[in-house]
Amino acid sequence: MVAGIFKNRVLAAAGKNDHEVEKLQTWTQMRKGRFSLDMDDSVTHLLCTEEQFKHKNKNKRIQEAMQRNKDKEKKIKIKIVHVDWFTFSCTRNKKLRECDYDFKAIKRRELIKSRKQKEEEARIRNSLLGQDWINPDLYHVFTDKYHFRYEIQLFRNTEDEYGAVNEKYELYLFESHAKPHLYWFGAKLYQKKDDGVWRFRAIERTSTTCGVFKPEFEHFKNFFLFKTKHRWCDRVLKAGTGEKTDFSYTPPTRGKPVGGRLTPGLSYDECVKRNIETRLLFAELFGDELPANIQIDVAMTELLDEVIDKACAAHCEGLRDAFHEMWATEMPAPALRETPIENADAEDEASGNTISAPSDSMPQLSIEDVDERLGSMQDCEMEDATAPSLDNDEWWPTTAAVSEDLTMQDW
Repeated sequence: MVAGIFKNRVLAAAGKNDHEVEKLQTWTQMRKGRFSLDMDDSVTHLLCTEEQFKHKNKNKRIQEAMQRNKDKEKKIKIKIVHVDWFTFSCTRNKKLRECDYDFKAIKRRELIKSRKQKEEEARIRNSLLGQDWINPDLYHVFTDKYHFRYEIQLFRNTEDEYGAVNEKYELYLFESHAKPHLYWFGAKLYQKKDDGVWRFRAIERTSTTCGVFKPEFEHFKNFFLFKTKHRWCDRVLKAGTGEKTDFSYTPPTRGKPVGGRLTPGLSYDECVKRNIETRLLFAELFGDELPANIQIDVAMTELLDEVIDKACAAHCEGLRDAFHEMWATEMPAPALRETPIENADAEDEASGNTISAPSDSMPQLSIEDVDERLGSMQDCEMEDATAPSLDNDEWWPTTAAVSEDLTMQDW
């Protein structure tokens, strides 16, 4: 007996499939459903094949169904299912779950399956890589508390009978994912010739197995010392100062982490300063080429020094001109130095902060003005040799009287 598995459901086809339209209509009606030839609002299920759904240019019915499903005002959503859902439901006389034949679910399952397959392939590949090198599934590059990654490069440029040969060592200190952490040192050698392609040449893995931090870090430092002839703690102080036959290491710049344990007794800035001084000396003595960053720093320093020298020279010249102008100002000298003060007004003027003159052209100078001018002369070290020395107790001519003949030497 046929069950009404399609009751209250309206089916439609997106296009041609394994069944003819007449059979689709008949089988749907036998199971209490309705098959629509048109794509109207009553359609609840759209049957299509995998090729029709995955085609780059989907047909109109599939596009309309997808657009209707995006419309939030539509209460009835169209379920786009594989035509096998209809076939197997009729064969088993039971309505199967649409989610098992929904194309989104199918695509999701395919992606999950593909991802698992890729993960399995990567796991096998990393396991094979771990036989000669390090298994990435078990280790990562060690980063210290200063956020410095122990993954450095050493370079050397040499020449042979075939031309220039560029060599590069990549040094690693690995740390295990698992805790307690274990460590492993390793190095890779690459070579590059005129074609500009780095080619892998060899692997150095000092220890046969991983171990605790101290011995593996010692392997790292010893390899660095053997190739560069510098201790690891002197990597900043002696960067770029080795022989051409040795490998060179360029520490990070512009505020990037350089790691701890630098030269004992020196800070990072002091190491950089001494390194620049040494390289400038080598460039002057042996004609070594300076790195671009040092050349820029030297050029900027010279430019700033030149600007500062010009500014200081202009400032001193202005002070000198002001001093000469002040010195050349003609002031009347006292004609009657021993003449006592005749009235109270003159006595107030002599004991006050200003000296007034009967002439309109006579400038009025306060004690503060005198102190300021004297201070300017002392700062510029331009005091005239003929000017009298003024002690703290004798800066004011106590016996001077108001006169039109007062001069600077009388002060």
